[in-house]
Amino acid sequence: MKDFVMIHPEVAGTIAKSDFIDKMARPPKINQLVYEFRGWLGDDLLTSIATFIVTDRLRTAIEIEKLTGVEFDDVKTVISDQFMELYGNKTIPKFYWMKITGVQYVDDFSLSSENDLLVSPNGMNLLKGFQISNAEVSIG
Repeated sequence: MKDFVMIHPEVAGTIAKSDFIDKMARPPKINQLVYEFRGWLGDDLLTSIATFIVTDRLRTAIEIEKLTGVEFDDVKTVISDQFMELYGNKTIPKFYWMKITGVQYVDDFSLSSENDLLVSPNGMNLLKGFQISNAEVSIG
């Protein structure tokens, strides 16, 4: 409600070769996530089809601050031919799958009814210390 924001993170790629439990569910239920980079402008928080990944440094900060509504899991990242053409050997840091488990307007991270990322003021204060300049932020 008050001061919560919706974030539409940078889309740097797509879900690729992931093991889907249920493709018909919205958002799709995924057992093991593979994120294929097609480009990347450097943000610490990325998305593709209501799925979010974060850099190791952002994951660590969220855990240290004990922000709620999120769990982390491994994600396998792969680089597309398009990425190689655009960026050559640009190094991609370690990313983690950010599974959103929170309740709207209660936890620091949750999903809106449209599966957008809803973030509390505490969560947003933390995110401001990281690279998210390619995300769109709007009032929740």
